[in-house]
Parts: sequence; C-alpha cells; structure tokens
Amino acid sequence: MKHGRVLLLVVFCLLVIALPAAAQNSPLVAFVNSSGQLIVSSGDGSYRWIVTNPGETLAGDPAWTNTGLLFAVGSSLRAANVSQQSASEVGQAAGSLMSVSPNGKFVFYQAQDGSYHLQGQDGSGAFALPITNDLNARYSGLWSGTLVAYWGYSGNSTLAVTDAAAQQTVTLDSGRSAPITPLAWRPKTTQLIFRDATGSIRLADVGCVANGCASNPLDSATTLAAADTDVATDGTWLYYRTDTNINAVNLDCGANCTGAVIAGNAAPQTALSAAGKTLVYTAYQQNPNDPADRVVMTLNLDCVSNPSSCAPQTVLPSAVAGAISADGRYAVVQLSSGLNSLDLSSGSTAYLSDPGAALADAHWQP
Repeated sequence: MKHGRVLLLVVFCLLVIALPAAAQNSPLVAFVNSSGQLIVSSGDGSYRWIVTNPGETLAGDPAWTNTGLLFAVGSSLRAANVSQQSASEVGQAAGSLMSVSPNGKFVFYQAQDGSYHLQGQDGSGAFALPITNDLNARYSGLWSGTLVAYWGYSGNSTLAVTDAAAQQTVTLDSGRSAPITPLAWRPKTTQLIFRDATGSIRLADVGCVANGCASNPLDSATTLAAADTDVATDGTWLYYRTDTNINAVNLDCGANCTGAVIAGNAAPQTALSAAGKTLVYTAYQQNPNDPADRVVMTLNLDCVSNPSSCAPQTVLPSAVAGAISADGRYAVVQLSSGLNSLDLSSGSTAYLSDPGAALADAHWQP
C-alpha cells in the first residue's frame, strides 16, 4: 500500500511538471484578469497559471522576453518561469514597468513624475531619458534589439529612439503639441514605423543611433500613408486603416507610396494585427459607430499583391479583435462574457477572463 501511494505521488508530480511543456504546443498569452491578477494561458485553454497572488498590484505591464516573462509588483521586478510555474525577484525599478528588451537585459519604465528611464534588469546602470509624458501613455517602449522607441513632450511633442546598450539617443521635435508616436518596428530590422504630428505614417532607419548619427534619420523618413494610429506589418507590407477601409502599402515603396484597399467596413478605434500570413481585425455590418455592431474578421494576406482578389472571412460575430499570436493561429477577443482566446481556423473560443480585463493588455509570447 505504501509503495502504491509513493507511485501515485510520483505520477501526479510528473503530470504537474508535464502540463506546461504540453502547453507549448499552443502559444501562450499573458494578461491581467478582471481581479487584477496576472495570468498566463495557452491559446487553446488547456494551460492556465495564476502568476500573482490576490492583493498584489502590478506596476505597469507584463513583458515577454526571449527567456520568459518579466513583471513588476510595486518596485519589485520579477521573472516568471512558465515551464516551472515559478517567479522570483530579479531587481528593483522606481516606477511602472513599460517594456523589456527582447534579450531581457534592459528595462524601460516610467517614474511617477512622468519621466522615462532605462536600467538593467537587475536595477544596475539606470539613466533618465530626455522626454516625459502622461502616465501610462500608449505607444511608448517599442523594442527592436537594444533600440527602444518612445514619445512624450519636451516643450513640443517629441519622438525619441535610444540605444540602451550605447546610451545614445536621437529625437524628432514635431514643432507642435499633437502627438508624434512610434507604432511598430519592421521585424528584425532597425526601421521604425511612426506617425508624425500631421497624421502621416513614416518609415525611418535608425540603425546609426548606437554610433551617433551624422544626420537625423527621423527627419528624412519615408512617408508611407496618411492613416489612423492602428497599423500592423508583416515585414513586407504595412496594413493601415483610413476611414473604414483597410489598406496595404509596400514598405519598400520609396518615393512612390500608394496604398491599395484590401478590406472594407473596418470598425473605428479597433486594432489591426498580422502574423503567419493572416490579418485579424474588427468590422461592422451596418453602423460603424454602434459598439454592439462588431464582428471579428480575418484576411489571407497572400492576396495583397492582387488586392481585387482579397476576400475577408467572418470568424466570430458580436466580438472585438485584439492581438494575434505569433503563429497566426489564435487571437485575443472581447465578448460580452469577457476576454477569450479565439481559434481563427475553427472559430472556437477558450475562456480567459470575466468582463473587466483590458483587451489591449493581453500579450502573446513572441
């Protein structure tokens, strides 16, 4: 009987250890549930880990790195090991965590006075950045390698890119108070996509920042399109919304940038997200201004070189789309019942949180 109990205990422990490994067959998403707790779940719902304890308040956003998940509770920076379901303190930060470099070495955070700072993950090497912003302003802390893009104010609205390793910065003063915001990096490059203060989407290569730029690359950025702030890219094309149309423009268009319409009836103030040759977005059927008139759509991006062949597909009615997983298989969606993960091929959903969880704060593991 004693040996049987020991064997049962061993089998149980092996199953517990194996669950996270099995979950790796489905991408992982980190989000804050309606109770304020940090959760990691698999896209198919088979794996779920409640990372923080009741009463622990996150300071800023959780951030995936190449090695795991970093988050802050108060001033405590913690690294979460998903495979072992464990978290431990790795350093301190005097503010809200905004983002972390892909290699996990550098932390971008905002102090209570609105100032931005960079430091090592262990808290070493902290230095202040040249601009400030409203607390928790969107579009700041976008990383490509050791380059981080952010925006704020230094008199006028200002865009900045800092190389965290070299501690070198280049800025662009908009000359006005209208926001000038980074939107995305062209994947695996030093090319930044940003929206200037006139509403134009532009592209600039800022690879010179680490060694000091002879001239300001942000000043000579290529103008791609006039668009809303919600954009997506697959590295070849920029996808953007103008009024209720979704358009595509090639990122290498140079001086002859002309976008083509690839989808219509796009709902205002909703996200676009692209991965694995799939674009996911939110459309409306009758009234673009009715928040109840929403449907999640997908588009196979193989059609973009021949826009007239593009045929968006309805995946889920009465829902709003958020981010798509890196493999293009799942998307986070908001339903009246709360936050869910949506299988884009089958249309099935998996529960993530009751109503109250923020759609924009759900982040897939890269």
